[in-house]
Amino acid sequence: MALPEDNGERTPLDEEALAEERQGEIMAEGIVFVVKTRRAQWSGCYERAFKNETSLPTARVEIEFTIDREGRARRIKTVSNNTDNTQLSSCLEHLLAEWQFPRPPAGEFATSYTFKIAGG
Repeated sequence: MALPEDNGERTPLDEEALAEERQGEIMAEGIVFVVKTRRAQWSGCYERAFKNETSLPTARVEIEFTIDREGRARRIKTVSNNTDNTQLSSCLEHLLAEWQFPRPPAGEFATSYTFKIAGG
């Protein structure tokens, strides 16, 4: 079976895939911006969760969520937490629910974010 020749023209499917990829890039940039500007808040979650520890662990907490049409995080769920500290993951989930994210052009946007906090 011969493959079709590439004549350099884009099909509607190519355009749709490119649009989805670009939306993902735009949303990722917006999410990173929101998280970085609120570093003091999520660092506070870490500090409160480990306030009684003598040695602070390095934390990696991955949270899945969907950004709705209004730019609010919904269906928030911790999928991994290397510290197993539920206070930390609950606090981060609560913060995500409060923050305002960019509104997705296509209605909703499912994603995840990994919070990485160096121990000391």
